[in-house]
Amino acid sequence: MGKNHINIIELSDEKIHENEAAIRIGKAAAGKGVYLLGPVKEKTQLKAKHKGIIKINLEGLNAINNVDKVTFATRHNNILVEKDEVIGATRIIP
Repeated sequence: MGKNHINIIELSDEKIHENEAAIRIGKAAAGKGVYLLGPVKEKTQLKAKHKGIIKINLEGLNAINNVDKVTFATRHNNILVEKDEVIGATRIIP
């Protein structure tokens, strides 16, 4: 794999793993027509449960993206999405 180092971290009670953080953010953002996939490598995808119009809370999205080492990307607001289409993703940078 070309890896020369192994990093070991000890999490305090106040810190959580990147994958857990991605799941929590995804769940908090998902509406009733959305389900989560992942996490895979600190990334969780949000997908549409059915065909419909996506509604994005832009104020909430901006607030999440202002958190250091957190990225939350979505499709554009008020567009038609198909069932099982990826509509967003969270990524936590370790």
